[in-house]
Amino acid sequence: MRMKGLSPLVAVVMLIAFTLLVAGILGGLVTQFAQEQRAQVQFCTGARALILRGAETTDESTGLSQVTLSIQNFGDVDLTFNVLHTHKNETVTKVNKTMEIKANDIGQLTIKDVDLSASNEFTIQSLECPGAQDNVRASELRSV
Repeated sequence: MRMKGLSPLVAVVMLIAFTLLVAGILGGLVTQFAQEQRAQVQFCTGARALILRGAETTDESTGLSQVTLSIQNFGDVDLTFNVLHTHKNETVTKVNKTMEIKANDIGQLTIKDVDLSASNEFTIQSLECPGAQDNVRASELRSV
């Protein structure tokens, strides 16, 4: 019995069909990714934040402070902020606290049990738009 293979014409047609199928799948994925990125950029274009003031109150018995940041979201989108605490040894810790602030509104975020003698700065950063951020140095905090 003699085995027969595919004719060259059928092989070429199958190869072209497979190539077009793969190109269609990849094209769809790339288009979806580009649309998601464009939507994110458009959303974040209106995102702006500012620390209006930072205040600290020190507990004399423990030597630890409570830091209160007044944050203004002066953009046109609602944002959720977290706080990054930079220490003098350049390590950064994420404060386990977030706050949602509506567009064109002001909120206050309080951080407890802070050792200001080991602190360098506090940075607020939007979870939705990391470019919407501001910072305040520990030395710039007002005592209350």
